[in-house]
Amino acid sequence: MMKKISDLLNDCVFFSHFPQEYLNLIGGCGKNRVVKADQYLAHEGDAAQAFYVLKKGRVAIETHMQGHGALLVETLGAGEIIGWSWLVEPFKWKFDVRVLEQAHLIEFDGGCLRKKAENNPELGYLLMKKIALVIAGRLSATRLQLIDIYGKGGH
Repeated sequence: MMKKISDLLNDCVFFSHFPQEYLNLIGGCGKNRVVKADQYLAHEGDAAQAFYVLKKGRVAIETHMQGHGALLVETLGAGEIIGWSWLVEPFKWKFDVRVLEQAHLIEFDGGCLRKKAENNPELGYLLMKKIALVIAGRLSATRLQLIDIYGKGGH
């Protein structure tokens, strides 16, 4: 028997403090998706209309630096969250997301989630707190990569 999206969220650390009623609401915005290796989930600057829970596989969060090409910011694996730009105006991806190993994902419609968050401020606050942690993690990973590049005299 196939699990509902809301049931799959119970296995994800990101959603571990969400009441079941919120998981049911959020699950209504999600669907399963499989993406092959070497494909992109997102390109920096494109409209950010989704975010993902990575159930299986690996993806690379990358950015481009003039003179350096693609810069790996972070590699993500099972259980991690991909994307926060769907929640923050102007709703544009801030990084490229490249699939390294076939990815099994839950894809969430960002517009659907924003609407549910706006209609339910408690859910919206909970989502914002959790996404803020993802943003802080990406900033930290980016900082470390920049220190690695410029610390080696790559300026």
